[in-house]
Amino acid sequence: MLCCSRTVCAILILHVQGIREDVHLEVVDAPALQPRKAQHKEPGHDHGHHGHHGHHGHHGHHGHHGHHGHHGHHGHHGHGEVSEGDLNNALGLLVTAVMVPSVVYMALTEGAVAVMTLKMIDVFVSIFLAVLWYSVWAQALDTFGVLDNGCAIVNTIMSVIAVVFLYAAANRIAFYLRGTKTPLITFGSCAGHFIAFAGIGMCNMAQFQLSKYPGNSIPITGSFLFCVGIVVVFVCVSLVNNKVWLGAVEHHLLREVLQEMELDIIGLVLTYCVTQAFRHLVAGVFPPLEEHQAKEHLAEVPHVGVELAAWLVSWVVIGCVLLPRVHTFCHNHSIIHLVKVSVIMLVAWSYLEYFDWFFETYGHTEGSFGHTLFATLTTFAALTLLQLMAFVDSRGWSKDFRETRNIGITGVALTAAWSWEHCYKEAFDVVGERYQVGYKGLVPKLFLALVLPCFMLPPYVMHIKTRVIRNEEAEAEDMLDAGHKNADEVEDLQGREDSKGAGHEDSVEEGAGHKDSNEGAALAGLRQSITTGHEDSVEEGAGHKDSNEGAALAGLRQSITTGHEDSVEEGAGHKDSNEGAALAGLRQSITTGHEDSVEEGAGHKDSNEGAALAGLRQSITTGHEDSVKEGAGHKDSNEGAALAGLRQSITTGHEDSVEGAGQKEQPSHAAGPATAAS
Repeated sequence: MLCCSRTVCAILILHVQGIREDVHLEVVDAPALQPRKAQHKEPGHDHGHHGHHGHHGHHGHHGHHGHHGHHGHHGHHGHGEVSEGDLNNALGLLVTAVMVPSVVYMALTEGAVAVMTLKMIDVFVSIFLAVLWYSVWAQALDTFGVLDNGCAIVNTIMSVIAVVFLYAAANRIAFYLRGTKTPLITFGSCAGHFIAFAGIGMCNMAQFQLSKYPGNSIPITGSFLFCVGIVVVFVCVSLVNNKVWLGAVEHHLLREVLQEMELDIIGLVLTYCVTQAFRHLVAGVFPPLEEHQAKEHLAEVPHVGVELAAWLVSWVVIGCVLLPRVHTFCHNHSIIHLVKVSVIMLVAWSYLEYFDWFFETYGHTEGSFGHTLFATLTTFAALTLLQLMAFVDSRGWSKDFRETRNIGITGVALTAAWSWEHCYKEAFDVVGERYQVGYKGLVPKLFLALVLPCFMLPPYVMHIKTRVIRNEEAEAEDMLDAGHKNADEVEDLQGREDSKGAGHEDSVEEGAGHKDSNEGAALAGLRQSITTGHEDSVEEGAGHKDSNEGAALAGLRQSITTGHEDSVEEGAGHKDSNEGAALAGLRQSITTGHEDSVEEGAGHKDSNEGAALAGLRQSITTGHEDSVKEGAGHKDSNEGAALAGLRQSITTGHEDSVEGAGQKEQPSHAAGPATAAS
């Protein structure tokens, strides 16, 4: 629903642009279409940051244009020529027919593709709303002459004050929204991009003025020094803000949203200034601000394509090498996040700069149609990159890779949204210019800024943003569970040790009681003792308690002796008044020699569950006389389960005799040589 409404909006925008282009084509004597490098790019726009400088020079022509617009339009059709407005409309229809099903399919697909697509739509919508609000903000500054003081320093100071005011207002509004999770996160995302665009406009103007400063003998140096100054200013502002405001915020989610908003603003503004400084270095002229100023032609600068491509590839390589390893050099989460945002945003800006030059040089289109075509191709490239990232993510990468992937999605979405930003900005300017009722087009822009969010925010907040937050939380839980599982496996491996003995006398006695109130799992393990020599004895007793499942396990092991006389007598009585688990283990006595006897008796009482276990074991003798007498009685009043296990005693010698006496269970006590535990 959101994609469809946004696409319909785009079609209407393109149609408005087409009307405007048709009107202008009548009064322009030049041919309708010619190579862009022979034309000036749209004035006052360098990737759409100067919404308040746009098209105010045409205000006096509305009547003339409105009178002749249709005649010019029909005239072009009559001669078989296609206007740029027609191209915009046709491209808008084709983009709608192809892109909407593609995005819907990716968003409804299971797995990482859907997660990344929703994340991209989330960033895309937030950037669109930020561009809309920034257009109104810039128009208001221009309408009321806030920045028309004629002094560059005063204009810069006023811009700084305006940005600081926006940042303080955003912090205060976020504080009021601290009790609502989804609205708070949504506001933080949109406000962060909006303030970043305002900061970019302010810094772009200041950077331009510094590059033109009379005392600056090397203008390019001034552009890069400005970037250094921006870093210093941002660091100081961040420290003061953390000391005065963020440090005192006790609400965890509010503090997290504000910190992320601050880092995103710093990353976007700083990387844009660095990119502009590099463009200044390549072109030799800083990108102008006003429509009437001469605009540099990157297409006429030799080797500029190679330099821009090298700039783009270098940041891609740095990102691939640095981002997976940045946590090894620094352990501060804020610094790591800022580094990742900065590198990925530099890749995004570099991509936009290179392909902007490419279309200006080789694209035989002009005006809004060229920007629309560029935005369309960029969007399809972004969707293809998301498919590739989803395939890589399915290979099961680490937490650091997934965090880098999330920031990368932001960069991809920023690239796609920023490529459309010029079209949106121009459309808002056209609406404000054509339907103005005063205040230089501020009223219709303000109307759009208030009405469009009413249609976009409800589905965005209830469906897109909610699912994005849910996916991020589920991913965080999976990461946490995986970390706990790995820790448990390491602990289990360290706890597994075997005891082995060989010699005259070796004994091993193991008893384990394990309780797990949450999972109801029981384990008691008994091990063998094998002795060779004169006398070896092993006595094992294990009692196990499980409050949830009342399970009992008794394991009996053999004692094998070879020698003169070996005897083992074991009696175990176990009572568990709370859980009704009983264990009585009897062991064999195996003798080789003159006469060996074993008498085992075990009695067990469980007052709560009435479970009893008495196991008698066999004595098997080979020789003159063998006799076995076995008796077992078992009662379990709760579970009605009975177990009697018999084990063998094997003796080899002259005369072996084993007599096993049965054990009788009585209501309140057990009789035998070994008494039950109470």
